[in-house]
Amino acid sequence: MDSGVYVGTVDSYAAVDATVKYKLPITKPQFGATLTVGASNLFDNEVQEFIGARAIGRLITTGVVINF
Repeated sequence: MDSGVYVGTVDSYAAVDATVKYKLPITKPQFGATLTVGASNLFDNEVQEFIGARAIGRLITTGVVINF
């Protein structure tokens, strides 16, 4: 593939992603909250997404969703 100044191939790879969600116990019925933790490339297999880019490893994200 020709991508400007970067020419070459990227090796194929496999990655495992996971997400866990937990609904927080809130006593007021009109409110709700969910805690989320996610991991991309769970086993930290360093991979190159495209030519010219640095190799990347595991990415962990967290979040809270509040409904009212």
